[in-house]
Amino acid sequence: IQYLGRLDHQVKLRGQRIELGEIDAALLTQPGVREAVTLLRDDLGTPQLVAYLVADEAGLDVTQLQANLTQTLPAHMLPSTLVELAALPLNPNGKLDRKQLPRPQLEQVEDRLEAPQGEAERRMAERWAELLEIPVELIGRDSHFFRLGGHSLLATVLLARLRQEYGQAPALRQLFEQPTLRAFSALLGTPMGSAAAELTPQPRPERLPLSYEQQRLWFLERLATGSGEYSINTALTLTGKLGVEALRQAFETLVERHAILRSRLQDDGQGGQLLIDAPATFHLPVEEHAGDPVQWAEYQRQVAEAESRRAFDLSHEHPLRVRLVRSAGADQALLLLSLHHCAADGWSLQVLLDELAAGYRAALEGRRVELPTLPVQYVDYALWQRSEARQQVYRQQLEYWQKTLENGDYRLELPTDLPRPASLDNRAGTCFAQVPAALAERLRRFAREREVTPFMLLLAGLKLFLGRYSGQQDLRIGTPVANRRLQAVQPLIGCFVNTVVIRSDLAPEQRFGDYLVQVRQAVLDAQEHQDVPFEQVVEHLAPERDLAHTPLFQVAFVMQNSTRAALQWPGLRLQPLDIRSPAAKFDQNWEVHDDGENLSVMLEYRASLFHETTMQAWLGQWLAFLEQLPEAVDTPLAQLTPLSEADRQLQLQHWNDTMRSYPGPATLGEALALQAQHNPEAPALVFEGETLGYADLHRRADRLAQALAAQGIG
Repeated sequence: IQYLGRLDHQVKLRGQRIELGEIDAALLTQPGVREAVTLLRDDLGTPQLVAYLVADEAGLDVTQLQANLTQTLPAHMLPSTLVELAALPLNPNGKLDRKQLPRPQLEQVEDRLEAPQGEAERRMAERWAELLEIPVELIGRDSHFFRLGGHSLLATVLLARLRQEYGQAPALRQLFEQPTLRAFSALLGTPMGSAAAELTPQPRPERLPLSYEQQRLWFLERLATGSGEYSINTALTLTGKLGVEALRQAFETLVERHAILRSRLQDDGQGGQLLIDAPATFHLPVEEHAGDPVQWAEYQRQVAEAESRRAFDLSHEHPLRVRLVRSAGADQALLLLSLHHCAADGWSLQVLLDELAAGYRAALEGRRVELPTLPVQYVDYALWQRSEARQQVYRQQLEYWQKTLENGDYRLELPTDLPRPASLDNRAGTCFAQVPAALAERLRRFAREREVTPFMLLLAGLKLFLGRYSGQQDLRIGTPVANRRLQAVQPLIGCFVNTVVIRSDLAPEQRFGDYLVQVRQAVLDAQEHQDVPFEQVVEHLAPERDLAHTPLFQVAFVMQNSTRAALQWPGLRLQPLDIRSPAAKFDQNWEVHDDGENLSVMLEYRASLFHETTMQAWLGQWLAFLEQLPEAVDTPLAQLTPLSEADRQLQLQHWNDTMRSYPGPATLGEALALQAQHNPEAPALVFEGETLGYADLHRRADRLAQALAAQGIG
């Protein structure tokens, strides 16, 4: 059998699947294009998308065509080169002959973009290319950072590298406001937003303090001992020939390199201290599953969820726990990783997997892994936090949060299925949904058009959705921020993540386009004031804790931008296994995963407040609500509803249809006479020891009626 390719011409470029037909369809909608076909060519130095065009009688305006495509196609689907032909080559059967499409000349590739000018633009183009993993030849003076695939996390990395290189860097807001290479590079020659905050190895006192992030998490951990609420659990199915000893060596190198992974926490009455143990031989527990291979998939899930419920004893054990389960009947193994949040965050997990992959490859090849020397360790960050310079930054940012949030007694009053308990119950429920591919692409395109990130758009949509359910105009949702604005901390494993609260006002008359601008502004403001530890904000605004509510916000929104590079190991195919969280930190936590190709949503909720059927319905309603947004720029917020027409009819008509057939007496007198006939002695009235039966009551009522009638009453 000879494999000739896919009929739908699906290709993969830089880890993302692309339907070439979708690019052709977009090209054919452009003025001046009569025919179009796109190829992925690998004979141009690097794999590139090349579009071949035949113009109609009006001719092609290539510059305008390129500008139009940036508004209709995502960055990974933009052709690198446009080639105009008099006609597309055909085979003897009259069908397109793709093999005869000419290789673009070098000048055609270079002429597509206006090349960077000056040293600043050339160096910035190199930084963008390295960060976005695209050829530098694809970046011109008017290239747009976010349309090339940039997002907030990559922007954070870029600014950190600029601070390291230049001693200062523009603010994140300036990258959003001036996102082209030409405009952003020009900022390097002007006074910029933030000078470098120096983080270098610190003198080590006898007592090593915890970071503020560690202090908060340790406090919360002891508040809910044994819940597993602050564990980061990862399960990976490994298919192929696994070198167990190489894997053990990779973990040993990892733990030796990152001291935080061999640390313990001790209560010393001063906020806790960190104890770091010396490097030692790493023990990798290996178990064999000798059961039926057919049951292996279910067994993996059971083992992974059981492991996720195991709590850490941080005073006596290290914050990294590893377990390997091999299947005797299948060429597979299950790798279980548990990290306590005191020593890691989501960014750390990516660092861990990247370094583990590099260490595993090196161990298989019988060599020591070569990784850049870490500039600092996590304990240096904890000590640096307590410097007077950092305390001054925190005090200034507290003033911003005081002004923005005003008070700490905010409650988002969502309708619940069950009454709220007097103290938080962290039992979790979880439901999932996949965003339809067409909707995901519409949302990405709309976000580009409105100059916002997908995170900002989805956050705005969630606030509107929950605002309609709560009936509240003041909406506050919490979201984590990486808090890795310093180059020195970006390669570290540790807990740097902080939490910020995004507040916005859902004025009913406000148009959605204006509201989106408000959310964008609120997100950028929060990003600029993300350094002060969240626990200090809580202590400042809400010193009195309510055990029934989390402080400052009750619903969280997270967007994860992940990469698959860390899942490419020699001789192995790695597949993440979804694990349901055993504990809920908030009333609701909406988490969107974006792997560059697909959008998926996980909704974690307190099972003590909501039923699974309700949350699954809300999840479906939210996706349907998002469908409205790209066409709602000029729509007042009051007119946007999360309810479908069927739901509206259910509420307005079906639930309000209370008319019932009642065949009984039409008046009270008739009812009394009927009861006196059927149950004359039954008690009808009891007053001060005297009881009247229905017959007596009926006679007295009849006499009273006659007396009133004689007086002309009634």
